[in-house]
Amino acid sequence: MHSLAAMLLAAQAELVAAGEPVAAGDPVAAREPIGVGDAVAAGEPVPTSPTRAFSGAVRWDAPQGCPTQAEVEARIAARVPIERVRVQARVAASGEGFAAEVAIESVHGSSTRTLASPSCESVADALVLLTHVAAESQPTYARITLPAPELAVEPPQPTDELSVRPRAAAAVGAQPPPPPRADRPRSRARATIGIAAIVGAGTLPRLDTGVHGSIGIAARFGRAELGALYLAPQDAAVKGHDASVRMDAWGVVLRLCPAIPLPTRRLQLSICAAASGGSLRGTASGNDLAVTRRGGQPWVRATAGPELAIEVHRRVLLVATFEGGGHVVRPGFVIAGHGRVWAPQRWAAHGLVGMQVRLP
Repeated sequence: MHSLAAMLLAAQAELVAAGEPVAAGDPVAAREPIGVGDAVAAGEPVPTSPTRAFSGAVRWDAPQGCPTQAEVEARIAARVPIERVRVQARVAASGEGFAAEVAIESVHGSSTRTLASPSCESVADALVLLTHVAAESQPTYARITLPAPELAVEPPQPTDELSVRPRAAAAVGAQPPPPPRADRPRSRARATIGIAAIVGAGTLPRLDTGVHGSIGIAARFGRAELGALYLAPQDAAVKGHDASVRMDAWGVVLRLCPAIPLPTRRLQLSICAAASGGSLRGTASGNDLAVTRRGGQPWVRATAGPELAIEVHRRVLLVATFEGGGHVVRPGFVIAGHGRVWAPQRWAAHGLVGMQVRLP
């Protein structure tokens, strides 16, 4: 309650300061009286004639448990004569306490306010203080005219030589300056160097594992590269005999990867078509073979699949590729008297994960 009273005293100062300053002795403009129920801006004083007849009254509507009409009227009368004010307050219980719609009229003007407090007693005390403020006489203020400051301007000092460098006139049709490097569109071709690990199946027995290296040219519309691959050795046993063939493979890869536009430059999606060809090398050995034999067979493969690149630096990308297709040329190894030992599958599927560097 004390803090609410302090706020109301501050509101009293604002109410007094809100009046228009007038010179001492100037008459106050008369205005028609405003009723208690009229809606006016909260806290805005409306001047009225101090000489007109005025009859005061207090109306207090509040729930049970709040101060009564007689108690509120007695508190107001203890501060200001009742005939000098007309007060109307309607209090209602709210979720956080009590709220009151208040209208106060005096010879100085009228105002409406909304009061809210956890205690109905605090609402009544606030109404008494506001009524006291409204009934007090408003002070007048004298206009004070301050002399205009004198500005001392020093005359310009003479100089022996005045040099003026005119700005260069803008050329008609001049092109705007290029954007910063970070925002400049990367439409020019750039050289690429890549290396990746290979995991898949279809070329050698069991699992194909190896390495792939490439060089190429990349632009905004896609990439073309030439590379080489090597698949690690795998063993194929000769059925029914104590013999086996150890095979590995190497080849050359030509890949074309048109780019699919994405809203972000950090992700790059392409659909790649590749043609690979090389040699499948084998070494046959075992107790059932009189001598160790070595040989090689050519192989050709055609594949296609998606490629996703993530830009981790302006020049470095992490690349993941999946290729699926089949062998166009797939010879195998045959040991005389033992039949065919191994031939690449008609199908082939490989995944590549690696890194690509773009220069410059």
